[in-house]
Amino acid sequence: MALPINIEQLLLGKIIESDRIEYKKGWNPEVILRTICAFANDLHNVGGGYVIIGVEEVDGVAQFPPVGLAVGQLDAIQKDLLKVCQFIQPDYFPVASPEEVAGKYILVIWCPPGQHRPYKAPKTLGKDAAINKPYYVRRMSSTVVAKGIDEQQLLEYAAHQRTPFDNQVNYHASLNDISLIHVTSFLSAINSSCSMNCLICPRPIYSGKCVLSLVQKKIYTR
Repeated sequence: MALPINIEQLLLGKIIESDRIEYKKGWNPEVILRTICAFANDLHNVGGGYVIIGVEEVDGVAQFPPVGLAVGQLDAIQKDLLKVCQFIQPDYFPVASPEEVAGKYILVIWCPPGQHRPYKAPKTLGKDAAINKPYYVRRMSSTVVAKGIDEQQLLEYAAHQRTPFDNQVNYHASLNDISLIHVTSFLSAINSSCSMNCLICPRPIYSGKCVLSLVQKKIYTR
């Protein structure tokens, strides 16, 4: 699915702060799984984050042009991502979107805040994957194990269901509650590829921002 954000601006850090982006030159499932878990926990309620595979970084700055991924890697990584995300408890699956930047393919993994925090992920995908699962959070631009106050705060999210209002799904919303003009205006303002040919369809999206998803005009007409 197309992401409601401009990829070039995302890579340059013009929209999302650097501590909400993790660049990876290649696919490293153990490390990336922990980062996905940390973004899902969204300790500071900043809106989750993005893992971008196929982009090298130096001191947190994306290097251009991206190293990229082979076309065949895109599908293989997504299949492996689906498999390893099943180790996260409770269930959580991010949104993966292949993108082309400067003639190279990259994979953007969008990790919105989870609806059922806190989340655990294994330290390793080896034989202890099912039993050794700590909570992970983001500290500055690093993924770390939640300890002390951080872990207590995550557990309070579960006890009091403290999900930020703009991350809560409204299952009672309808098309009449959404302004197509405002949606397309916003997507145009951020130079999203969705802005040119999208309509609103009453189908939930994983991001949790709303219950309506964006699809191409040829798929859905009012």
